[in-house]
Amino acid sequence: MFNPKGSNLLDEQLAVSGLEMQWIGAAIGAVTAIAGGIMGAQQTSKNNAANKKAVKEQKKLQEKIAKATNKYNAEAFEANVQNYYDNKEYNWDTTIKNWKYNQQVQDYQYLQEVKAYQGSVQNTKNQLAYNKSAEREAFRTEQETFAQILASDAFNREELMLQNLQREDDAAMIQAGRSNAKSIQSASALGGRDRNMLDINLQNQAKASVQSIRDIAVQRFQDDQRTRAAMMIKPDKSPNLPVPTLSPDQIFVPPQKSEPGYVPPAVSQNPWLPLVQGIGSAASSAANISSSDSF
Repeated sequence: MFNPKGSNLLDEQLAVSGLEMQWIGAAIGAVTAIAGGIMGAQQTSKNNAANKKAVKEQKKLQEKIAKATNKYNAEAFEANVQNYYDNKEYNWDTTIKNWKYNQQVQDYQYLQEVKAYQGSVQNTKNQLAYNKSAEREAFRTEQETFAQILASDAFNREELMLQNLQREDDAAMIQAGRSNAKSIQSASALGGRDRNMLDINLQNQAKASVQSIRDIAVQRFQDDQRTRAAMMIKPDKSPNLPVPTLSPDQIFVPPQKSEPGYVPPAVSQNPWLPLVQGIGSAASSAANISSSDSF
């Protein structure tokens, strides 16, 4: 038979037993939440410390990189400045040496040109003297030739005169009277013709001699002109080479100082937040138990 009292007692016992289980579960959950909060707080503190350490190490690394970069840039700048002045000094010395050498070459070439000109002048003088001597020799030869012509003409005239006298004597001895006079006249006329021929020949020889003398003078003039034309022109000394000038110094700009790279700040979390969250969870569990107990 159904017993309503017994049923209520059992229900009460079961209810009490379930309530206890809820309290136990809530207590365990609260403890777990608090413990998790504590562990979370500890881990957050560790994470914050690790982040701060990493940021600190990163800053040190950036400072080290910036220091090394500045040192390298300073050494490279000093080396570039030193190389510039070394090269400038070397180039200047080389420029001065080349300038002196080129000036010496120019002076030497001018000296050689002067010597060649002096030699040309002397050769011209020698050639002109030779031309004059050749003219004199040609004149002398022509005069000797004409003198031989005159001597030959005189000899021929003397021979002709003797022949004419012989012919006249022969004519006088052979015939007498009028015939004798004609014979003598004929012989005289023959002698006159021969003298005329000698005169004409002598005149032609004299004209030829005069023309030869003129040709000799013309030849001397032409030879002198060619000789003077072949003579070198007097060289002019070239102006001295311009003295080199030193270029202005280069302007050097020191390298800009390198600053450490930007390192973002460490991400930091509140270490109490997990603990607060754990306590909040525990309180929430306790509140739920209280609410169930009120029913």
